Amino acid sequence: MDDWWASGISCFLPEEAVSFLSVAIVYYLLNRYYKKLIDFLFLFRAKLFKLKPLRYKVLPHFNGTDLQAKGQKPEIHYYLGEAYLRSGMLEEAKKELQAALCLDLHLFNGRPYTRLAECYLREGNREKALQMLDKAVDWFPTLSTLCETGELYRISGEKEKARRIFNQVIQGYKEQLKYRRRKEWRWLLFALLRNFNL
Repeated sequence: MDDWWASGISCFLPEEAVSFLSVAIVYYLLNRYYKKLIDFLFLFRAKLFKLKPLRYKVLPHFNGTDLQAKGQKPEIHYYLGEAYLRSGMLEEAKKELQAALCLDLHLFNGRPYTRLAECYLREGNREKALQMLDKAVDWFPTLSTLCETGELYRISGEKEKARRIFNQVIQGYKEQLKYRRRKEWRWLLFALLRNFNL
């Protein structure tokens, strides 16, 4: 699994989110390689001490379906879904993102909707992707969500909708209070650059 996106995205996320993201990556790796690692350790132990191989049982919380084992934390489902999405495992990503939305509809101001839209866009299902983007814009019109939505509209070929969303970001930035502007300037810059290139 490539780690370049995790290091690149960490500059845009708060420290707590980066720790959740690293937990999701570790969980993904354990989920994928847990049985192989245990097999290797038991085989190594048997060879080293000349013992019979022991029988063991894989813990149930590594099968990826038990919600109780993940602690019903929507953040973990979201970050795990994002990790699956970045590694190209779209079906698993959709399951995790939908589980996160089932647990908390208002998670991260609608970012799960934009990630689901990205999944559907990669699969070629434009109608479903545009549906998710419309939900994200209608329910969570924050600057970050609007920028991500505008970018996905641009990628899907909806240039006019993308331009409208980026103009909405610029207008929203002008209406922000001064202390919020310092935090949100990167979204203004992103919207200006994308609006210029459309």
